[in-house]
Amino acid sequence: MQAVLTSMLTAPASHLPILAVLPGGTTNTTARNVGYGARPLPALQRLLVESARGTLAGTIEPRPIVRADLEDGPQYAMMFGAGAVYDGIVFARSQLASHGMRGQLGAGIALATFLTRVFTGRIGMMFPPLVADVHLDGRALPPTSYVGMLTSTMDRQFLGVSPYWGEGPGPLRFSAMRERPEHLGRAIVPAMRGRQSPWLHPDFGYRSHNVDEVALTFQGGFTLDGELFEPAARARRLLLTARQSAYFLRSRP
Repeated sequence: MQAVLTSMLTAPASHLPILAVLPGGTTNTTARNVGYGARPLPALQRLLVESARGTLAGTIEPRPIVRADLEDGPQYAMMFGAGAVYDGIVFARSQLASHGMRGQLGAGIALATFLTRVFTGRIGMMFPPLVADVHLDGRALPPTSYVGMLTSTMDRQFLGVSPYWGEGPGPLRFSAMRERPEHLGRAIVPAMRGRQSPWLHPDFGYRSHNVDEVALTFQGGFTLDGELFEPAARARRLLLTARQSAYFLRSRP
């Protein structure tokens, strides 16, 4: 999906095609947000039957797309992740998938491993801190190290987690947790459900904002919709925006 979005939005075109996303991936996060149908084969069959009639079986939903400006050109996706988000995917694919724990099972075990290590104070042994300089809409955040950060135009991530509780009109949903956050036991449930809480405060190490632009300088690896971009030899600068939209075919209930 990330490759399709990048190819589609970097090539000049007078009209964008309509996308029908079928749930055939590892965790199907994109399909759960903007997908067509819950099961891939029946959804594909319905698309083929309806297209033969010259119709579209569903409704069209526009959705802003994350643009990540890299040194070798832009990449497009629905989600950017760094820190523990990147390291968690690497862990799931290298350590869990080889033992048959794929898809939602592997993602769930990776999340449980992450939370266990955060609560026991052993997070740095598997998920090293992310040192990043962050600017949101041109405003610099205080210098700190992060456990992880997400920027997305989707409502939910894998396993239905919705770690966005910020306000504002911006299309980019940015959330981050600093290294050694406070009151984690009280903050983790509302953070994962996307619900505001007095414990989810920047002073305690939790941030969530809806913005137009995220500018980052960091050295670690990152992911775009599950595609992995390895750590660079030197600090990289990355600009995230969401000024273009794609159009998704959604099935009717």
